[in-house]
Amino acid sequence: MDIIQKIIGYENELTDAERKVYRTVIDDPGVVTRFTISQIAMMADTSVAAVLRFCKHLGFSGYKDFRSEIMIWQRQNSGKRVSETDTVSSLAHLYSEAIGALSALDRRELNQLCKDITEADRVVILGRYRTSTAAEKLRMNLIDLGLSALCGTSVLDFQHLLYIIDEHTAVIMFSTTGEITDQKEFLSQLDDQTEKIWLITPAARAKMSDYATHTIELPKVPLNQVFAGSQTVMMAFADILTAVLSEYIGR
Repeated sequence: MDIIQKIIGYENELTDAERKVYRTVIDDPGVVTRFTISQIAMMADTSVAAVLRFCKHLGFSGYKDFRSEIMIWQRQNSGKRVSETDTVSSLAHLYSEAIGALSALDRRELNQLCKDITEADRVVILGRYRTSTAAEKLRMNLIDLGLSALCGTSVLDFQHLLYIIDEHTAVIMFSTTGEITDQKEFLSQLDDQTEKIWLITPAARAKMSDYATHTIELPKVPLNQVFAGSQTVMMAFADILTAVLSEYIGR
């Protein structure tokens, strides 16, 4: 059993805080080799202590040992594919597969989202940490279409935006993990203020779905595709939604 299979096997035994680390690692195991424990904690929207507990839950003495095991897994799973061709071609293929999976998006859901966006007085787009780039990209795309859009990328932004969100506002939330974490109070208030709440996430059975009117589950990148994470898919989704929205407006 390799390290990724081991991690998946422990999913149901993890605490909520540890599960946030789990989702971050499963989404892109390569982050463990590229970032420090503090950065991983920030990406997972949790504490350094939670990351350490996650590592120890898997049987490692600490983050360093866990990181070494992930590095071994990377060499074993990426070396064979990369050796078959040059690095550029290999990575281009990985990204192509990840983006291609978006073709399975439900067209009816996309049309309903377009309807909510165009009928709203304003659109508020939310995304923190790794999802903030996709949120900001979608905001700029909507403005290019002549639509009113605001973006929040921090807890402080979220709280300020609550003052202007009402029943005529459409809210689009990007989330990698779909975990509620420290957002429960905010999500409860948001749910009281508008019925047009969309969650965009690759996480199956996302807990944030309880506070969303609609959830669009994005395709997950296969585990061995360590270079193509959820950000790539979310950025592509933003552009696909913009194209569909442009057609919708032109009807």
